Amino acid sequence: MTCNASGTACLGACTKNSDCTTGYCNASGQCVTKLANGNACSTANLANASDGAASMCNSGFCADGYCCDTACDDADDCID
Repeated sequence: MTCNASGTACLGACTKNSDCTTGYCNASGQCVTKLANGNACSTANLANASDGAASMCNSGFCADGYCCDTACDDADDCID
């Protein structure tokens, strides 16, 4: 978790991904580890939907609701 604006304490909960030093900010306001390929990704699971579902994935790509190793139109093309 990052520090508050005055730099005197760590934030108690996150509201966006940039509040986390690693991972992403989930809908419960917790910084969590990014997801491996094949895991479900959705803005509904983020504290701030504008961060984008792909921000949940290690790869940075979310296709058809799943973390994918590359940008693609269909998750079936991405997941072995």
